[in-house]
Amino acid sequence: MSTVMYNKIYEFLTTVEEHQINAMSVIYLGMKENCWVFQTELKSIVERAVRSASNLLLLYDDTM
Repeated sequence: MSTVMYNKIYEFLTTVEEHQINAMSVIYLGMKENCWVFQTELKSIVERAVRSASNLLLLYDDTM
């Protein structure tokens, strides 16, 4: 699994404005990093990054 790709997707999900996030932008970011990535690997990386970003946002909401 590409740690660099995961980090870029995670950073994108946690720093960009919510209305700018969509599936195509996340997939494009992964494909831009490695255009030869297998679909299953990219899916796994995106799912992991989304879970982590969601957990971060849930923790942030709980502290408010």
